[in-house]
Amino acid sequence: MEISTKTSASNSPANSAERAENQLLICAARPHLNSALADRVHQLLEDELDWHYLLATANRHGVIALLYYRLSQVGAKVPPQIISKLRDKSNEISRDNFSLTAELIKTVHLLEAHDIQVISFKGPTLALSAYGDLGLRQFVDLDLFIHAHDIARAKQVLAKHGFTPVRDLSNSREAALLRFDSACAFGNEHQVLLDVHWRFSPVYFSLPLETDDLWRRLERVNIGTQVLFTLSAEDLLMVLCCHGFTHEWERLAWLCDVATLVERRENLDWDYLFLKAKRLGVLRIVLVGLEFARVLGASFPPHVRSRLEGDVAARKLADEMMSQFFTPHKNHLSFFEWLTRQLRMRERVRDKFSSLLRIMLTPRDYDWMFASVPASLSALYYLIRPIRMARAAGLRVLNMGSAKD
Repeated sequence: MEISTKTSASNSPANSAERAENQLLICAARPHLNSALADRVHQLLEDELDWHYLLATANRHGVIALLYYRLSQVGAKVPPQIISKLRDKSNEISRDNFSLTAELIKTVHLLEAHDIQVISFKGPTLALSAYGDLGLRQFVDLDLFIHAHDIARAKQVLAKHGFTPVRDLSNSREAALLRFDSACAFGNEHQVLLDVHWRFSPVYFSLPLETDDLWRRLERVNIGTQVLFTLSAEDLLMVLCCHGFTHEWERLAWLCDVATLVERRENLDWDYLFLKAKRLGVLRIVLVGLEFARVLGASFPPHVRSRLEGDVAARKLADEMMSQFFTPHKNHLSFFEWLTRQLRMRERVRDKFSSLLRIMLTPRDYDWMFASVPASLSALYYLIRPIRMARAAGLRVLNMGSAKD
């Protein structure tokens, strides 16, 4: 898969990757600057750009700060009012990021003081691990990972310091959340959002990433005089690729995270990454993420390039998603099309089968919000899901019949 070098916005579909504005965003997302990239940026700026579209799309894809940084690097000629907007927004992002980082340090140390092990991932630690700069990655919340058995204690500790769950759930629904979902969102009076994870994705995605060796391989991140722990680069790459997969890779910033982390960490243990991904049944998911990173210009050792070139299915999937990448509303896939893509992302038959069962049978939040059962009987949600789905299907049929009448 290659990104087109066409520059004319007027001759390309409104939201295609070939559109000059979108190509400019892809340039901003590349992990390093060279003379060819600088020339490409200047070439794209010769087009008559739709600046409103560019800024709105950059914001939607989380690359405002990167766009401003790249345009500043190459000394691009940009209308004064546009560069002023970009500078103001970039400065705002930096201020917010530093403020959230201070909250992160305080919260992590608070939990650790109560003997709760904490891993910080995404947010500030990813900005530093991948970009080396807190201001270059946009984030609006903080993500922590803890052991599932520490959730109740963490909730009590956070409550004493002003953090309350965003959703007010009954005991039975909270039990369902813990059993079937992956995180609980907390907020405080300062509008700080905190996502506390005990899994990296909901059960229905069938992504068993929470392994013991993950805790043994943690890396230290220094933020001033403070030290936080985050995932090893290899585990972080796997988590980022799986996160992108669960969200259909809908933001350019997520591609950039993978590409920049790969480019910045030259000593990655690729054998460990591929062996673990294969063991967990997520190898193709990881390869699709790495293929996106390759398209953005990340460099790989020869044996990794061979691995990418060898998985034709991964390359085809990445190509399909890239062709739809700048469509504003990508929820155009039918459930069958979405399910088919989910299954194609799994390389082993047993993982396809497990994924199919989990998707079809595992209750989701709208299932356990549909009805409440005692925590001790939470297995009943497996019965409520098909009842709710049948009810919804019946209502759709009735509505179709009414429309015909």
